[in-house]
Amino acid sequence: SFNDESGNISMVARTLFMQESIARGVLMPYVVPSFAHKKEDINFVVEVVKDSLKVMKEAAEGKGMASAIVGEVVKPVFRKFN
Repeated sequence: SFNDESGNISMVARTLFMQESIARGVLMPYVVPSFAHKKEDINFVVEVVKDSLKVMKEAAEGKGMASAIVGEVVKPVFRKFN
């Protein structure tokens, strides 16, 4: 998970990671590799994750991750009040 400085889950970081990985062709809300994935699939996803984390690092060291998000921050699926 992506946590903030206080150790709480960071929906901003999660949103930016998902935004960047989707832009690179991978929809991955969580990681569950299996034997169905070929070596090429895994290598592709590893590169997507590297590139996405690089964008996150640059944003965090710059104006902040929230400034790099296009649209709204994702919300947890299960919450007390929608």
